[in-house]
Amino acid sequence: MRDPSQKLKLRLFLFFLLLPLLTFSLFVLVLIFFEDLERIYGISSYLVIFSYSILIFLAIKAGLLQFRSLRPNLSLKRFFFGIALGLILFLVFFIEKVILQDYSPSPHRGIYLLSAVVFAPLLEEIFSKKILFNNLLKIFRSKVLAISIVAVYFAILHYPNLMLTHFIIGFMTTVVYFRNRDLWQVVVIHAVYNLCVVLLNEPFLRNLFF
Repeated sequence: MRDPSQKLKLRLFLFFLLLPLLTFSLFVLVLIFFEDLERIYGISSYLVIFSYSILIFLAIKAGLLQFRSLRPNLSLKRFFFGIALGLILFLVFFIEKVILQDYSPSPHRGIYLLSAVVFAPLLEEIFSKKILFNNLLKIFRSKVLAISIVAVYFAILHYPNLMLTHFIIGFMTTVVYFRNRDLWQVVVIHAVYNLCVVLLNEPFLRNLFF
């Protein structure tokens, strides 16, 4: 009879692989049917959201995620802390761009505001915190190792865009989630950070800073 912990490890490993593989496969399909690069970019941002949605659905079916655990429990204090930390993480992003002299536009643009500020933070945090982190804790029993794995994975998923910044974001949001077990607080952090990145890509702000 298979050890339950081994079964969990196998399921979690498959989910680690499925997200990039599914997103890549859908992106290849888009490349086949569309030639306009701007249109491809717009569609691809929603393909990532679609990929997360599929994996979250599969995780619920596989018993890796309980739907009732997604109920909001965000206090006002945690909400404002989330806003503050989101702004600090954006400052880290800005500093890394300046140090690397990377003045190219970020993947997030104003036209994709809904995707970047609402759907992406919500689905990415459900996947990384509720599915990956919670189950990694069951496997390794080490919060440091589990947090580090999630942070590295988060950075890899955002390759090649400012890997250090995305590692720090993944690490800090996972630490906050571990301390408070509040999914919606880290969603706020992520959403505020993404909103700032979107705004930085607006022409008047890019001209001001770069």
